[in-house]
Amino acid sequence: MRLRTASISTVVLVLSNIVPLWGVFFRGWDVFALMLLFWLENVVIGIFNVGRMAMAPPYTVSVTIYKCFLIPFFVVHYGIFTLVHGVFVFVLFSPKTAALGTSSGDALLTLMGFLTVVPDYIPPTVPLALIAIILSHGASFFLNFLWRGERYLTDLDTLMMAPYQRVVLLHLTLLAGGFLIVALGEPKSVIAVFVLLKIVIDVMAHRAERNRYEKKKGGADGEGGTKDADPV
Repeated sequence: MRLRTASISTVVLVLSNIVPLWGVFFRGWDVFALMLLFWLENVVIGIFNVGRMAMAPPYTVSVTIYKCFLIPFFVVHYGIFTLVHGVFVFVLFSPKTAALGTSSGDALLTLMGFLTVVPDYIPPTVPLALIAIILSHGASFFLNFLWRGERYLTDLDTLMMAPYQRVVLLHLTLLAGGFLIVALGEPKSVIAVFVLLKIVIDVMAHRAERNRYEKKKGGADGEGGTKDADPV
């Protein structure tokens, strides 16, 4: 029996989140490496959301003009939101900050110079984990949004706000967990639990989103059908 597209994207999501566990147990990742990776995932989410907004119907002249204004606004607004979040990650969890005894205010004022030395503290396997995350979000974008037809069940204004709901909830939880790990001395077992918590939250959010689209699909079918038949 073939898996549905939603199930496939869930499996890819879980597999992509296992890579950080490998980093923790076999590559010496610390909490900063994880927080950096999860922050980079915010960037990936934003990029794919731009793709969703660009591909969302209807494909009319008026909607296209609206996209030309709304998408750049999202890029700037979400970009500032992500930048501020990144500042907190670097200032609060980077070993360089702790080593220099840099205050939050000083780090904010010298952020660009500060970031030039941060790569020395990033494990080389973090880019591999980032590629896995890109593949995960790409799978959901192509399988669910495009192929499965979820693009027909949403609108631009909804897509504009969609990433914030996930990012705010998830990363408030992760920031709290990060502080706890630092307070405990960053033991591998606690960091592993931290990663598992993130996997659980991701899967729950992913399934909840799929269920919302399923309900919309059912409502559309009840009104005479829709274009988003699942081909798998």
